[in-house]
Formats: sequence, C-alpha cells, structure tokens
Amino acid sequence: MYASIPHSHPPYVAIINSGAGIPKNFYEPFASWLADKGVPTITYDYRGIGGSRGKSLRHLSASIQDWGSKDCAAILKYAHGLYPEARIQVVGHSIGGIVTGFVTGSAPRIDRLLFISPHTGYVGDYDSRSRWKMFVLWHVLMPLLTRLMGYFPGRAFGLPEDLPARVALEWGRRRFKWSIASDSSYGSCSHIDAKALSLRPSDDLFATESAVRRVESRFGAARFTDFVLDVASKSNTRLGHFGFFRPASRDQWWPVALAWLQEEQ
Repeated sequence: MYASIPHSHPPYVAIINSGAGIPKNFYEPFASWLADKGVPTITYDYRGIGGSRGKSLRHLSASIQDWGSKDCAAILKYAHGLYPEARIQVVGHSIGGIVTGFVTGSAPRIDRLLFISPHTGYVGDYDSRSRWKMFVLWHVLMPLLTRLMGYFPGRAFGLPEDLPARVALEWGRRRFKWSIASDSSYGSCSHIDAKALSLRPSDDLFATESAVRRVESRFGAARFTDFVLDVASKSNTRLGHFGFFRPASRDQWWPVALAWLQEEQ
C-alpha cells in the first residue's frame, strides 16, 4: 500500500483502483501529484498483483469480484479510518471501474467516482480496427495459456504483471454479453449514489464510447458526466489505455481529473 498524505484533515481522500495486471507503483506519480495539490491519495495492489502477489500465483484463488468485495472494501475502510471526516473518492482505471462496484458489506460511502478508460472486457466494445486481434489475445490465448500454466503470463503479452488464474479466466469469459450481465447485480454496483466522471482517451482501443456506456449502465444510481480526451487534435500525442497516468500527461490531462476531484458538491 502507498499513501500520499499532504495534511491530516483533508476534505476528501482518493483511492486508486488499478486496472487488471497493473501494480500500484504505475499510479504513484499521479497519486503524488494529487497529494501535492491537496488530495491525499492511496494506491494499493489487488491480491496476486505486485506487492500482494505472494510466492506463487498457481496456488492463489483470486477473482475480479474478490478484488472489489475484499480488497477495495478493505481499502475503503482503511481510508475512512485515516480520515473519518473526509469524503471518499475512487479513481478506477480500466477494469478498476467495475471493481469499484463489486464492493460488498458495510464499506464506507463513496462520495465521487472518477473512471479513466473504463471497460467491462466485452469483445463487442473493443475498437473495431483491432477487435479480432484483441479477441484472439484476451479471449482465446489467455484462457488457453492460463489453463496450461495455472496463471496467465501477462508480462509476456504487454501487461506489467501476470494474472491469477481465476481473474484471467473470468476476463476470457467476458467476451459475451450474457457473461457480464450479472455485473450490475453483484456487490454495490447499482447502489452507489455518487457523482461520477468518465474520462475516455479518443485513441483507447479498450475504452470506446460503447464500453464507457456499458460500464456506466452498471451503476444505475450514479450520475455520470463524460469527457473525451481528444488526442487526435494534438500533434505527436498518444494516450491509448495507459497514457493518462504517465508523467507526460501531467500538464495537459491531469488537471482535468484534479478539477473534478476538488469540485464543490
């Protein structure tokens, strides 16, 4: 766990829910920047990822639902314990948006959601120019290799981290609409009553417009605003699925997130 803490009694605290196979240290430049701007920010690793990987993924039972119902729920309680009077804001990257909704139990109230490049893993939402290539990689090769090896060797396919078997197999199954139909009925998805903002890079192959809409539809009580990060109009600029959190985005794109997180209720 990593916490950037600018002062002891902030009006709000942010938690970053990572994308699948992405360790917390990827988000620490952004978290530190938010803290410097007055938003204490907590990053953490899901079970099976980064500092929470353990000795072997082959013997780890961890699902995407576990990441929400157990890991995210625990961090929400931790944040509330640190700052009992602060409003809790969750920044969900990629599948981290859906993970936010899988929180169960008596977790503290989420006041505001910020989803960056959100998607559900449904094939039909991938960018049409790369859909079949992505289908083969994430929904054919990933399940096959996972069953052979007992985990998914994500590092060999461009992910920062390998994935636990249940997580990889579930992602593989999310190729059909029926396999993601239960998202809104699991955990707190349909009950999180919060203002929400979705940021979508225009060149993101995962977080297309339909992918963002599908994620938002799972959060029936949330009030969403959408903002497209238009990289097409910026020469020599690319964001894709990961670029928002890289330091190169500090001056141009990070202030968009900060303004939302610091906006008065």
